[in-house]
Amino acid sequence: WLTPRVFAMFKKVAPKVSDTEKVALEAGTVGWDGELFTGRPDWHNLLINRHTGLSEEEQALMQQQRFMTDLTHELRTPLAIVNGRMSDRSYRRWRKNKSMAFPLLSRLRLVLAQNAMLARRFRELGARDVRNVGNLKVDAPKLPVDDYNQQVLRSAIGTRPVWMAASTHPGEDEVVIEAHKQIAEHIPDLLTIIAPRHPERGPNVSAVARQQGLTASLRSDGAIPENVEVYIADTIGELGTLYSIVPTAFIGGSITSKGGQNPIEAIRFGTNVITGPDQSNFLDAYSALLNNKGALQVSSADELALAVHDLMTDPELKQRLSKGALAALVALSGALDQTVEALLPFIPLSDQDVARAS
Repeated sequence: WLTPRVFAMFKKVAPKVSDTEKVALEAGTVGWDGELFTGRPDWHNLLINRHTGLSEEEQALMQQQRFMTDLTHELRTPLAIVNGRMSDRSYRRWRKNKSMAFPLLSRLRLVLAQNAMLARRFRELGARDVRNVGNLKVDAPKLPVDDYNQQVLRSAIGTRPVWMAASTHPGEDEVVIEAHKQIAEHIPDLLTIIAPRHPERGPNVSAVARQQGLTASLRSDGAIPENVEVYIADTIGELGTLYSIVPTAFIGGSITSKGGQNPIEAIRFGTNVITGPDQSNFLDAYSALLNNKGALQVSSADELALAVHDLMTDPELKQRLSKGALAALVALSGALDQTVEALLPFIPLSDQDVARAS
């Protein structure tokens, strides 16, 4: 089955999922986290038990890259991996244990991989029908924007120059704050917004800023970005609103070797993207962006400060970056259509279902 975001894409073509399960999935009570299902145990058992006895015509859809051996034993229906990904670490582990990998992957009816390299890995480890369809996250719709909060933030910022560091991890906040100090020497009244990957780190990020002599406030305290130099957006579900009000964003997890975060979310709002050197979680997206000159790569506070400064002061650079990002986005798109096309033969649909899904 599907995690909430991908489930929303497929629920129109999966009529066998009950309304109760839709509520559970859309509410996020059941998900996929690493190698374990998450959520309340009663929901986990409800879904496992419900799907174990399904007819041959009914299918189980599994989103994300990792899998559990016992799941394939529990389910007696065709099983597919959607948006398949396998980390370097997982690949090395499975190669050392091919006696486990082959029985598991050979049971899969279909694997839809994010790129050609990942497709080769799945084939090598025993999967039979493997297809490279691209990354579904590229085709995901824009993140939601709260119009009211967007207006409140814009009014509070006014004409101040602003940029954001999104989804930062421990160790990156210091880099961002040092970059802020360097940029502010040349661009007065600068506002830096930091949206930590884990909102509970907000007070720690604020402490780092204050230790460097900067004023800071927390969105979780109800503050708005007035009369502060660093504004910490330590909330959940507001990244779309934030991207909609900033022209430039550094995407975190890329300097502290966490693999980077999704740059497409920012690009869909026309926000220029800056990344660190570690892009392993979204290698295809960043490769396309950098090859099309649609993003900037940095590796230090000095380089980050220079990149932000240049984007704030050079309209032609900003325009070239936006044009390159759009070209990369076009090249990367198409995974959703290919995924739906690949899955439809496994799902019994009436003419009415097909018309409703189209």
